[in-house]
Amino acid sequence: MNLQQALDVVSTPLRVRGYSDDDLVANVAKHAPSDAPRLSTVPALHGDRAIRPADVLLRLATATRPLYQAEVYDVHAHWGLLRYLGLFAEGSGGRLALSAAGRRIVANQRRVTSEELGIGFAVLLSEEWINTWRRGRSTVRTVDVDVALASGAISAAELRLLVEKTKANRPDYLAIAESISRPGRFSVGLLECKGTKNRPNAYRQLARAGAQLDSIMVGGRAPSGLAVSTVAANGSITYHALQHRPEMTRRAADASVSEILSQPSGTADDELEVDFNEVPLEELPEVDLGRGRPVDLLQMTATALRGSWATLAELSGNDQAFQRWAPSVMRARVSRTDADRPRRERVDVDGVSVIGVSNAISLPGGQLQVVLGVEAEVDEALAAGDSTDVIAAQRGVFRRELRYRHGERRSASVVSIADDGSALVLNPR
Repeated sequence: MNLQQALDVVSTPLRVRGYSDDDLVANVAKHAPSDAPRLSTVPALHGDRAIRPADVLLRLATATRPLYQAEVYDVHAHWGLLRYLGLFAEGSGGRLALSAAGRRIVANQRRVTSEELGIGFAVLLSEEWINTWRRGRSTVRTVDVDVALASGAISAAELRLLVEKTKANRPDYLAIAESISRPGRFSVGLLECKGTKNRPNAYRQLARAGAQLDSIMVGGRAPSGLAVSTVAANGSITYHALQHRPEMTRRAADASVSEILSQPSGTADDELEVDFNEVPLEELPEVDLGRGRPVDLLQMTATALRGSWATLAELSGNDQAFQRWAPSVMRARVSRTDADRPRRERVDVDGVSVIGVSNAISLPGGQLQVVLGVEAEVDEALAAGDSTDVIAAQRGVFRRELRYRHGERRSASVVSIADDGSALVLNPR
């Protein structure tokens, strides 16, 4: 597979089969303890859906980049993209499959590949999942739980299972979502990402994921959570998804599921929601781990948003914005000189402006310019605006219709933009 063929594949929406039905619930339950948290189906994620691999690659690159590594920035920023650029192929019936090169990956390397692909797919699918349980369009920001722990967004007192003892028994990400119809109101969810090469192992993974989603309490309540296991088999790529809705489970004892789901949008009481229209984010202090008491939901969400904006700034090489928004623990881990700072570049492709770090790489079939960064208006708001400006700019990524739509590829380049403004541009040269 040469460069142009690889770009054509990653820019094409291909069919991916998703499983989230009662059979999956039953198979997962066989591998879970009797007292395990109850997982339920996500009907919106069941069945075929069209997915562009480029959108998966963007989520993978932004979610898995190590932070605070300016001296090796180029390698880290683009590794998740380049190693998987030629992994995908169009299989029979327009389905997403592994390429010949992907099928040659075996044994432990296949396991690692499946796990990392699982992150990209799960983050992408979580955006749709949040829209279903919020019953309306939302702008989603994904925050690594470990980053949140390190930066003080979550106190150790908020973990029902002690981190020091359980190690991996916590979910991978926080999902902070703002309602498009109710600006300034944010909900908090959890996401656990799994990946494997066969379906039976996906059942075991999801059984473990249930305990992980049930491990965090925020403000004395357990957030809703999504678990996704992506199966990278030779013939096709599929996923299995279940959700943990603790508040709905509790309320089901007093009401039927149909009664719960029939509530009008915005009236459900199973959301952990905060409103920054009443309290500006800048007025909220950072969470202090030394306080030794549970963290307030509003304060935790504000700190997590700051961390997500600092991560975006670091992604695009915007050091000024990073210093503005990074919680103190994140700033303390960065020691940059002018020589360390990556060179930023603005790229305009098909009506989309992206500012970020650019690398040119020689590949079979020609050179490829890879730009990983942030949509221009979000980048400007991060550097010069207040929290209201940043939130409005991120909201505008959807409202300005800058999300790259499947039918609008007017050049040889490939563009992907996520809800939070993070962006990927692949320019063949």
